[in-house]
Amino acid sequence: LGDVYKRQVQTVSELHHGKWWRESWIAAEFDPSRKEILVPVIFYMDKINLDTHGRLSLTPLNMTLGIFNTATRRQNDAWETIYFHPDSSYHKGLNQRKTQPIDNIENLHRGLDIALSSLKSQCKRQTTFNRLPWNGQLYKVNMKFAVAFVIGDTELHDQLCCKFGARGSNVKFFCRHCKCPTDHLINPQYQSSYQLWVPGDFNEPDVPSLEYWKSLSHHNVTNSFYNINLGMNPHNIHFATPGKCLHMHQLGNAKRAIECFENRIKHVPEQGRASERQK
Repeated sequence: LGDVYKRQVQTVSELHHGKWWRESWIAAEFDPSRKEILVPVIFYMDKINLDTHGRLSLTPLNMTLGIFNTATRRQNDAWETIYFHPDSSYHKGLNQRKTQPIDNIENLHRGLDIALSSLKSQCKRQTTFNRLPWNGQLYKVNMKFAVAFVIGDTELHDQLCCKFGARGSNVKFFCRHCKCPTDHLINPQYQSSYQLWVPGDFNEPDVPSLEYWKSLSHHNVTNSFYNINLGMNPHNIHFATPGKCLHMHQLGNAKRAIECFENRIKHVPEQGRASERQK
């Protein structure tokens, strides 16, 4: 990685000028005279198949740092695998009773508790790096860490937020980010009035019940990220799980635009469009 660090910085990325960076820097009271820097932590977690038919999988948790530029983060040496989450079918074979979706979510977060324990303690203290290469020179800096976001797909992100994986009309809340009811997802008149999820929305009532958590479309599982420093992100993991380009653009806006164009060409009547989308 040494050769990459010698390059002159020509661009400023979102992590260097974005709202999260600025507010996290101010809140942590960084002092340039003490040579302190904010180091964003970026996680990548996604399922990989271990066999030809995809019946056995493994989910690694990889980590890199936001102080690396894009060219550096594209190199294998810039990433470190800190945890492997086993396939859920492995746990099913060890249980005497039939497992439920909440069991898989619970296993995931209890595994993450252990995997992230060292990061949790590291975020509470300052780390001194005596020879940090930057723009062809070496610097002594004091690092403070905070998780910026977690890269992954929609299914994994929902699990990290402890949200229901089902996406049917009976699910009250469809989105892991905001509290917009499923019935209002396609109505822009309502969307602006709903707020984003925050960890406080999932505080247990005096008498916890399954119906209470079902009404929130979330599992009653203690989220492992709630005790992790995510900088000045008040929504914690619920807003640190950005949508994947494939799902948001190619299977979202682009697919919808093509569908509308196709309906125009075919002159599909309004009453027939719902059935067309179902197909």
